[in-house]
Amino acid sequence: MRCRLVFNVLLACSSAGLATAKTEVEPNLAAAELVTPALLAGPHFKVRPYAQYEGLQAHFVIETDWGLLDASSVELLARRVNEMPLVEALHSETMLAALQEAGIGSIRDPFNKAGSIIRSPLRSAARVPAGVLRMLTERVQKLGDRARRIGNRLEVAVFNDGSPTSANPSPSAKQEDPWWDAPVDEVGRLLRSEAGHDRARRDIAKSLGIESWTGNPLLRERLDELAWALASGRMASSKIIAIASAGTSSVIGHIALADRVTSDPPEENQRRVLEERLSQWTADPDLSYQLAWRSAFTPQALSALLDSVDKLQPTSGVEALLDTALLARSEVETQFVLNGLALLLHNGDVPATGGELVAVAQLAGYRATDGEFLLPLAVDRLSWTPEVKRWFDHVSVSEHARRTVLVAGMISPLAERELTRRGWSIRAYVRWPGAPPYQRPGEAA
Repeated sequence: MRCRLVFNVLLACSSAGLATAKTEVEPNLAAAELVTPALLAGPHFKVRPYAQYEGLQAHFVIETDWGLLDASSVELLARRVNEMPLVEALHSETMLAALQEAGIGSIRDPFNKAGSIIRSPLRSAARVPAGVLRMLTERVQKLGDRARRIGNRLEVAVFNDGSPTSANPSPSAKQEDPWWDAPVDEVGRLLRSEAGHDRARRDIAKSLGIESWTGNPLLRERLDELAWALASGRMASSKIIAIASAGTSSVIGHIALADRVTSDPPEENQRRVLEERLSQWTADPDLSYQLAWRSAFTPQALSALLDSVDKLQPTSGVEALLDTALLARSEVETQFVLNGLALLLHNGDVPATGGELVAVAQLAGYRATDGEFLLPLAVDRLSWTPEVKRWFDHVSVSEHARRTVLVAGMISPLAERELTRRGWSIRAYVRWPGAPPYQRPGEAA
């Protein structure tokens, strides 16, 4: 009897411990359960049947006739699929023959050797952890109590002792240069500018209705080759457009900013205007400069962010949002910031306006005028991983009385239960114009 009593006590203690510590590993799911079937296969491409969840986003692999493409979210999968007709046109035999006739390889060699030319700020994604979980858990540089990746500043961990301002950096921690600050990139940028490459690239991209800063490597590499051909005078723009525009009229669709691209001014002018717009929301000139000129945001993406802020009309806290935006290092992370604002603006019948943006660890939440705290998480699946659990248990996140989490995609049953126990209301699959095309459970395929 006594042994049985001891066993029951131990079992109860063990069960209680498991209940408090229970988390989950992000699963791999069938791609057909995540997105509409039209995105899974088409001429010259097919999506591998299973997507890997990592960093709260679904990671797809697209097999194309020209190589593999990674799409690190449902939204980017839709974007890559809609770009396929243009990829096909730019990799056609006719285009390849025209580039060979122009001898473009010999033109690029001296610049590649001298400048190790960076083709896009989005190339930094190769050095960054997948998904957007880094935005919640990364060690960030701090000035006072806000994140600023400017200059030589101390690194502290937001979660190392519950205080984002009191930690001391480890003396042995490796201080890496920001991805965008390598001197060789500046050399490459100057060489490209002198050669007229950047202007040629913009002109070609505009004519095709795509962003010259596209994150699609199959488009990016070919745009570079065509820009060198045009800048060198070895190919006429009319010839390039005539070859590339055949059969690409269906491309402009999911690319939300394509209509604006054709009328955009030169990049330098756009960035000057954006820096001025940013100065209206922050008194920190360093923050305005870094976001406008050195961040992972393309001019179009940064303009969209400021447009959303203008619509939101917050009474305070914009600088907290801009700090968060500065942390983004990749296409999927910049889109995470943009879609977070979209979640706020399309949360209900009446858009959220006139409230306050509130810093919560490394993200920006929103306190509505009625006192409700809204936390937008533009992720494909909110899983209850150890990192997510720790984040939601952080004092700066859990201190709000009335709190609601807005999720763009799905939420796991465990995450739903644990958040409900912690007093959160949950709204999943929030829709907005241009939202990722999720396949909701129970919807017809």
